[in-house]
Amino acid sequence: MALSKGPSGLIQPITIVGTVHPNANRSGFHANLWSSASGDLVLHINPRLREAALVRNTRQHGSWGPEERHTTGPMPFQRGQPFQGWVLPGAFALWVNGRHVCDYSHRLPPATIDQLEVAGDVTLACVTC
Repeated sequence: MALSKGPSGLIQPITIVGTVHPNANRSGFHANLWSSASGDLVLHINPRLREAALVRNTRQHGSWGPEERHTTGPMPFQRGQPFQGWVLPGAFALWVNGRHVCDYSHRLPPATIDQLEVAGDVTLACVTC
């Protein structure tokens, strides 16, 4: 899905509303923010349900960087449960169901992001609503 952006990058938060499948597997689902010009994955968000970890990473020139894992506090995504998540573009602040979960420091310029992909064990109700 193409995203609206201005000269300095994303101009609005990205909103994802959906429900995690009741039988979601280990890797759950993922949301990816891409740069179509370079093919780089600027931000990869992967709630790993069995591990109770919210994993974030970047893939540049085909190579993954070091994973960042959020494992403190309750897992914000649960099997069979609806969620509303936001990615705030300024500092990649991740919010789920009205609660700030974690931040992710930019490894690549956010101004290059122009594509969003959400896939896996999730039913989407709305994206960037």
